[in-house]
Amino acid sequence: MFSKKFGVKVEVSTGNATDTVNRVLAERKAGRYIMDVALISSRENNQRLVPSESLVPFPPLLIHPDVVDTSNWYLGRHWYADKASAYAFIYHVTKEDQYETWYNTDKLKEAEIATIKKQTDFFDPRWKGKIVGQGMGDPSGIRQMIDSYFEPDRGQEWIRTYLCCISVFSNAPHPNAAKLFANWFLSKEGQTLTHTLVPNIDRSSLRNDIPFGEVTPDQRRKSGVEYAFPDADPRFGPRQEEAQKWIYKIWESKQK
Repeated sequence: MFSKKFGVKVEVSTGNATDTVNRVLAERKAGRYIMDVALISSRENNQRLVPSESLVPFPPLLIHPDVVDTSNWYLGRHWYADKASAYAFIYHVTKEDQYETWYNTDKLKEAEIATIKKQTDFFDPRWKGKIVGQGMGDPSGIRQMIDSYFEPDRGQEWIRTYLCCISVFSNAPHPNAAKLFANWFLSKEGQTLTHTLVPNIDRSSLRNDIPFGEVTPDQRRKSGVEYAFPDADPRFGPRQEEAQKWIYKIWESKQK
């Protein structure tokens, strides 16, 4: 759609995110700057692209009135996944509103499980040996524990750390085209297409003014409900180490 509208030829590189970033960083180290724009997860941005200084500040690139107007976005602001709120613009998120757990039906009854009303209830000692969840070696399991630390029973739903971001590379071979694409992609037109062209899409845009289209029902944000995603909130950044120490103490207790 972008190519047809603006007459700009686009070459897309897809595949495993880690492998792609490995290749891009190797090319850049060799002085080959091939990529203009990255549509990639917050993890790859924060762990590899931002530290390697491969990206340019994103806010100055935004010029389209439809994009600059923050009233079109969730909670009236632009969201970034990096600590500086400057490089990884979040446009899509995956919603998670429940923990995956399993329990021993020989030891617990359904009525007992029904007494679990809030996130931190899962860590009550009385469930030891009776309820299991995703292991601490599972990134999703650790993510859920961090969410519990940051949002202790505030009644909010929470967002998994699968945040889709858009970033622009430094020394991009086509900086003007990259700027044009970023503004079009984040516009109402561009984000509407992400909801309508992908069947059963399992994430939704942070724009408030577009139809849900093909977004699966469980991923549709509800009006009036406040969602929390700590990785995208600068207030929580400095507390990541604090949360990790808390998780480590739980891990240590399980080794005894």
